[in-house]
Amino acid sequence: MIELKKAQNLLLKNLRRMEKEILRLPEAIGRVSFEDIRSNEDLPSFNRSLMDGYAVRDEDVKTTPCVLKVRGIIPAGKIFKGRIKKGECVKIMTGAVVPSWAERVIKKEDVEVIDKESVKILRIGWDRNISYKGEILRKNEIILRKGEVVNEFKAALLALFGVKKVKVYKKPKVCLITTGDEIVFWERKVETGKVRDVVSLLIPELFNKIELPCKHLGRVKDRKNEIFRIFKKTNPFDIILFSGGVSMGDYDLIPEFLKEIGAEIVFHKVKTKPGKPLLFAKFKNKFIFGLPGNIVSSIVSFYNFLRPAVLYMMGLEDVFVKFYEGFIEEDIYIKSDRLYFVPSIAKFKNGKFYLKELKFMSSQDVYSVSRANSFIVFDDGIYKVKEGSKVRFFLL
Repeated sequence: MIELKKAQNLLLKNLRRMEKEILRLPEAIGRVSFEDIRSNEDLPSFNRSLMDGYAVRDEDVKTTPCVLKVRGIIPAGKIFKGRIKKGECVKIMTGAVVPSWAERVIKKEDVEVIDKESVKILRIGWDRNISYKGEILRKNEIILRKGEVVNEFKAALLALFGVKKVKVYKKPKVCLITTGDEIVFWERKVETGKVRDVVSLLIPELFNKIELPCKHLGRVKDRKNEIFRIFKKTNPFDIILFSGGVSMGDYDLIPEFLKEIGAEIVFHKVKTKPGKPLLFAKFKNKFIFGLPGNIVSSIVSFYNFLRPAVLYMMGLEDVFVKFYEGFIEEDIYIKSDRLYFVPSIAKFKNGKFYLKELKFMSSQDVYSVSRANSFIVFDDGIYKVKEGSKVRFFLL
């Protein structure tokens, strides 16, 4: 049995990044950049007026109030090519190109219009009201780094520089196979001894939360020939998930099956409760996970291993769940020989998290998890956690 942290390190060590694909900018939102992207020009690319007002030279407004003649108007998107004489100015709109001779823009609120050809400058402020060429970004600066997510704000920045297409990491293709003689389709009426296949609904929905499809290939009995048959359908996929068949029973055939096809089992059994039977293997260019058949075990395994695996393959670095600290609302008695994950309700009050344990009967107790928004993590051992104690947890 392997410690969680060691298993997670082995996971990342053995995974590979996905190849690149090129997407149009709108389709690349939410994906991870495959390369650094640099600015192809200064930002702004010209001296830009920040106000509606009047472009002037400093020498003409040394003393205010003063009267200046208006030589013309500069709308946004147009360029004023003329020159002005002493005592003259040009009306200018927000966003317009500031002429090279202009040293400041007097905002219209500080100007009194005398007639169509002359204005009185009442005052000048401390701000020149000009955004200078390159003051935000210089040409060839990195605007999106390799491994960064192209979110809506990054996409807006890229669009500002005219970037049409982005190289991103491909998404891995994931499939799920559920195993077990006792498993039946979740919509069916069950006989005594049978169990509805909830995992085939749950796991794909958990992947949907990170916008990654997970195709359920079907259910098979605990028979090697059936496992071989359905495994032939996994060729298009990068990650193959087996639900069930990884514990120590006579009908838990997945480890034996993997050895027979020549897969390398990287680790099997993790020191967590629930989630102990988890298996991770490599086969050719594919990665195989054997998930415990119990529902809560599958959830814990998803957050500890499956989610980090696909995020890493998609180009991200910080892939494991983020732990927070909070305070327990009532005494809890711990008795576990493994790292213990307990479903809980986390509430944020007065700048702090407070957590309430949701007692669950077994790793099949999906009722408790259905009310949870978090998992508290306790070290192994036999001990009491007193009310008000600080605990670690992650949010679902």
